[in-house]
Amino acid sequence: ETYLHFVSGPFFIEVFSGSGRMAQGVREHGFDAFEFDLTQQGGRRNLLHANVLKELRELIAHPMCRGVWFGYPCGAFSSARRYDGGPLPLRGTNSKDIWGLPHLVGKQRARGSSANKFLLRMNELMKHCESNSVHFYLENPQSSKVWMHPIIRKWIQHKSSHKVEFDYCKFGTDWKKSTTILSVGNKRFHIGKMMKCKVSWQGKDSICSTTGKPHVTLSGFINGADKGQYKTNKVCPYPFGFCTYVSELIAQPLSLIHIPEPTRPY
Repeated sequence: ETYLHFVSGPFFIEVFSGSGRMAQGVREHGFDAFEFDLTQQGGRRNLLHANVLKELRELIAHPMCRGVWFGYPCGAFSSARRYDGGPLPLRGTNSKDIWGLPHLVGKQRARGSSANKFLLRMNELMKHCESNSVHFYLENPQSSKVWMHPIIRKWIQHKSSHKVEFDYCKFGTDWKKSTTILSVGNKRFHIGKMMKCKVSWQGKDSICSTTGKPHVTLSGFINGADKGQYKTNKVCPYPFGFCTYVSELIAQPLSLIHIPEPTRPY
């Protein structure tokens, strides 16, 4: 059964929804929100499947659709992948290597190729949002190579785009982790809404302007182990405070849109 059957009023879509925290943030403002991801929580919906694309296109074209959030998976575009003993980079920064480094083989080549397919599908959906006058948002780490990709650079130059930066420590985390949201179509979501840490330094430690304590670094494995889960993976879910702040910026334009009352026969 598609999400279309559950539309009963204005709604929001979170694509690559992961923890679904942004969708939940929007629900707290009284709107429906539908999640798309490979997980059970995301409805086991693979964007590369034709039926999922059809469902998303129909939802975006629906007159009650008020916005789409793309939390594009950043792993394959991560600048944390370096030649330093950790995971190797999958792509470069020029217009050719950004699609994938030429020497990649096996799992690395497959991962890069899969990420490219998802990027192209996301771009297709972004164009569909634009043609239906639906606001949309792309979130990725500030250091992600996604922002260097020619497809995304074109959206950054869009007349209705605002590129807004945030540091997670402003929302209560021990780590600074800087992320960026590209807001397209929402005039209220602009650069003046950014929340950045005013870092000071004590020797090699960066001191958080919110907590007054050194930021926790996000390199290596959790608990200092030799292998296991990378710290960067552990901090993937959006902080709750970040979702509260951002969902308000997303939801306010929704509530400003007048929805006529259904006419009653007398």
